[in-house]
Amino acid sequence: MDKIELFEIKEGYDYGSTFWFLGRYDEKSKVHDMFCIEEEYVRDYLLPFIDKITKESFDYLDSKYFSKEMVYNLCNDIQNISNVIQSNFNDPILDELKENFSIFYIASDDEQKENDFMNMTKGEIMKFIEKNKERIIDFYKCFLERIKKLVDNMDDNKGIYISSP
Repeated sequence: MDKIELFEIKEGYDYGSTFWFLGRYDEKSKVHDMFCIEEEYVRDYLLPFIDKITKESFDYLDSKYFSKEMVYNLCNDIQNISNVIQSNFNDPILDELKENFSIFYIASDDEQKENDFMNMTKGEIMKFIEKNKERIIDFYKCFLERIKKLVDNMDDNKGIYISSP
């Protein structure tokens, strides 16, 4: 199967309905090291991890500071869950997280035309998602690479900000 890019991590600002991941501010160029991700992807695939790290629900129109330690903990949690998704998609530890997974962000346009997702049972949807779990794992991998780069570029013990739409 060809690799299908479905989850987009956008470099720089996007004033749409995106979460902003802001790192170091360059005084000379007046630009943040930052990236954006559509709110639906964050809500369905990342927010449970973010909420766990902050120990509270991340509200919309909110901005939170994350120390390097918090970001590394977030990365460890995502990597551990990604490993479980890869090795045992039916592990009960994934049950709550899988409730958020949206088939529409995993399926390509062609797959959405070929399948009647609106009339699929929950079991059929989970089978489709499991069959295409590599797409979720790839998104997590790309997110981890980008957020680690963001925090590694920070001065000393400074962290990053995550802002919701």
